[in-house]
Amino acid sequence: MSCARLFRFVLPSVCAFCGVICSVTFANAQTYPLSENRWDNPDFVKRFLGSYGVLTDREPQITTKEADLFKTIADFHGAGQTEQAISALRSAITPESSAALQYTLGNLLLQGGDTDAAVVAYKEAIRKFPNFTRAYKNLGLAYVHGQRYEDAAGIFAKAVELGNFDGDTMGLLGYCYLNMDLVESALDSYRIAAVLSPKNRDWAVGKATALQRAGMYREAIAQFEELILRYPDTKAYYSAAANAHLALGEDLKSVAYLDLLRRRGDADNSVLMLLGDILVNNQMYHQAVSVYSEALGKAKDSDLDRILRFVRALSYQGANEDARGFVDLIRKSSVRLDTAKETQLLNMESQIALALGDSEKAVAVLEELTRSDPLNGEALLLLGGHYFESGDNERAVFYFERAEKLDAHKVDALIQLARVRVAQSRFDQAVRLLREAQAAKFQPHVADYLAAVENALKASL
Repeated sequence: MSCARLFRFVLPSVCAFCGVICSVTFANAQTYPLSENRWDNPDFVKRFLGSYGVLTDREPQITTKEADLFKTIADFHGAGQTEQAISALRSAITPESSAALQYTLGNLLLQGGDTDAAVVAYKEAIRKFPNFTRAYKNLGLAYVHGQRYEDAAGIFAKAVELGNFDGDTMGLLGYCYLNMDLVESALDSYRIAAVLSPKNRDWAVGKATALQRAGMYREAIAQFEELILRYPDTKAYYSAAANAHLALGEDLKSVAYLDLLRRRGDADNSVLMLLGDILVNNQMYHQAVSVYSEALGKAKDSDLDRILRFVRALSYQGANEDARGFVDLIRKSSVRLDTAKETQLLNMESQIALALGDSEKAVAVLEELTRSDPLNGEALLLLGGHYFESGDNERAVFYFERAEKLDAHKVDALIQLARVRVAQSRFDQAVRLLREAQAAKFQPHVADYLAAVENALKASL
């Protein structure tokens, strides 16, 4: 076996990195591992091995004795005896030995997960042979594995400067830049990587992600659609395309991607709940309830806040029949709510009942809630609102003033008290209450209401 062929066998490069490439914006964060550039991918290893020993100005030479050592290392490596291979290399390394030994040691250490020791070995290889391009490249990989992206970017840039201008190096440089939030630089690097390695999946995903992070949503959609054609079973690409359409305000196009995942049985709860939220925002309430019902069937504790927000969104948009139906599903499900979430749901049930005219039952529940928890500001506001609508201003003020004492509900209580005073033609008091509310939290619609009340006050003088 020739030395060059031996080196190609025993000096494998390690790509032991996996982690977040990106966070797709607008909705849920989406992450992508570096799927193709892994140690167990023979195509990647072959690309990375290159033609060791041919580029003599960028590759160190070895002695006959070192060549014999590599044969021993090859035997150890082939038998899975990595520790013995590492020990043999460390025993053979001297100040005069070839940089190839440190490079090989670094590869074995990185493959075994000892990133810090691998960094030391690669640096020593570079010290001995300053133009050792693949040592630079693998040092960059070690930094990536340790999430030292700024250090890795500098090393990959040096590898490019030394002539290692290939798809993997440019793609990894883009990966580092994206993790450093240097989006434009990442996009430039990924574009070059995609040209040099057009079949590499990771660089295509990186390019799409950089486009999305740069706000170039139309171009990102085109890239993700190409990825979907190439890899139709990867659901993350459908979600990413959906998020890009959302960023462009194209809700129904986003629905098409998410619903496709749902119909294929590939939608987890994050996808289902995003789809449900989009449908609610577009007044497609029945469809939204159907989707959220699926999510409810496999809900985890971490999903409960969002499920309760969905009930509130339905009610706020006036879809109270749908909201009541979904609450019934929650009650019949296996979902278990803690005390705080149970109180939230009872508050919302009462709000829905009031909106649907079932005030007697709702008031009884709300009054019991305020007795058991005097700090339940939402229940106090609901009771105050009920009595105000019923013409019982005295009881309305009683509940609103209690809510006003709670910081989280003070602004809403002040506004509701102002409404009572307007109904009583006590415009001066209403103006004072509204100004206090605006001082605490400015709201444009309240500013308009305040201006109208101030005009009414002037007219009454």
